[in-house]
Amino acid sequence: MTGSHKGSTIDNYVRILKATNLRRGSELDAPSVFAIKVAVKAAKKRTGGPEAAQKRALTKDEVVGIGEVQTVPGVVNNLQEFRAATLIAIFGLLRCREALSLKRGDVVFSSAQAAITLRKSKTDQFMAGHTVVIGCSAKSRPGPCVDGFCPFLRLKAWFESCSGQADDLLFPGLTYETWRLDLRCVIAYLSGTPTSLDGVGTTSVALHSLRRTGEQLLWRAGFSLLHLREYGRWRSNAYLEYLKGVTLSEAPSYAAAMMAQPPEALPEPALKAHKEHMVSSTVSDPSASLMEGAPAKDKCGASSTLLKRPRTSRTTPASEDRGDRMGRL
Repeated sequence: MTGSHKGSTIDNYVRILKATNLRRGSELDAPSVFAIKVAVKAAKKRTGGPEAAQKRALTKDEVVGIGEVQTVPGVVNNLQEFRAATLIAIFGLLRCREALSLKRGDVVFSSAQAAITLRKSKTDQFMAGHTVVIGCSAKSRPGPCVDGFCPFLRLKAWFESCSGQADDLLFPGLTYETWRLDLRCVIAYLSGTPTSLDGVGTTSVALHSLRRTGEQLLWRAGFSLLHLREYGRWRSNAYLEYLKGVTLSEAPSYAAAMMAQPPEALPEPALKAHKEHMVSSTVSDPSASLMEGAPAKDKCGASSTLLKRPRTSRTTPASEDRGDRMGRL
């Protein structure tokens, strides 16, 4: 039925059924009203009608800015608390309510990573719990990490700046609404956009943008779809919705790639590059790779590539390729 009916038609049918139900003296209880609302929403989605506007992902520059900005007019929450919560939501692919429900006892620090226990989540129906590891963003280099956007450093700094018991909230000053408003305020400040305008830095950004940002940065860093699904704790293919638009920046190169003479200038398909890369590398902590282009082990035993350099394709000389083919023949 839903495949051949518009969303407005479905609404009309439901209204008629509700009116008929009332005329017959029957009134729906709250659970039934909710069930109908969910069913109608699902039916409209199956019709292929216009999709709800999705909040955009943050850019790398905006992520760096969140980590380094010192003062932002209009921010309600403690900036250090806001910064720590925002960065672990991005690099740990946390849902905002998962971050808000964290307690101090849920975080365990080691020399270069934080193990965060999620006691319950949207996809954890039996409350079995799940541990998310967030590492240092620094690549292998001498000296301590100085990245302002490092989620490990920012979380540890916030944790040590305030005292409390294990059962105390990790981010006691944050609420869903104030966090959302402060995020828009910070992005607007970084972009120079007035917060009263609709567009970049205001209503195009929300807390849902944080998880989307983490997934898209992880994908750009060269990790496979399996890494994205497991690290983000998705139990369905819904994680693919978070990648919408992630390839659009590569569109200017499509025409040249389509008409290039193989194998000199033909770029590797994205999925092939991902598979080859993941076979040849071992990564224990995807969060540490969000700021560069390709995973690389750092001194902490975690990769650190998500925000720094784009992935480049490899090409093979024509003579070498022809020789390989002749050898196989």
